[in-house]
Amino acid sequence: MARKARVGVPLRTIDTMRRLLSIPVCAALALAACSGGDDSGRTLYSAFRHVDAGAWRYTDTLVFPLAGMTDTVPRHGDLVVTVRHSNDYDFSNIWLEVELPGGDTRSVCMELADVYGRWYGRGMGLTFERTDTLLRGITLGPADTLRLHHNMRADTLRAVEQVGVFFVGN
Repeated sequence: MARKARVGVPLRTIDTMRRLLSIPVCAALALAACSGGDDSGRTLYSAFRHVDAGAWRYTDTLVFPLAGMTDTVPRHGDLVVTVRHSNDYDFSNIWLEVELPGGDTRSVCMELADVYGRWYGRGMGLTFERTDTLLRGITLGPADTLRLHHNMRADTLRAVEQVGVFFVGN
């Protein structure tokens, strides 16, 4: 039985296209099969903390004990932080101090809006959520605890509702 060509497309072109498309598909499947067994891209820990009455004071430290980590040994990975805030948040960014195990403290800035005041991230009603990888290549284990507080000029930040921390293996 003879095959019919599509209108305007020769059979030879269709066969060539099929062969060319099968190469990337096979390569992608081979890479996916080789990537199993490590923690790359796997969330090892995640938790959110509510900020009381939407007013986060400088002295209010959010504590994240990593005892709920999905692994029992220390792992290498990235720290991802999510900030949920309302439209009433007064700044375009938020400076955070992250206290890592061993007393190492790092200051990081998370941009929440562009220069025109448009919020980054997603909005749900009056709440906006911004997620960003703030620290890369750190090692954390289930016996560790992360501590987080803001380091802004204002002592009390209005309109911050929740802060979440994710530790993603790499």
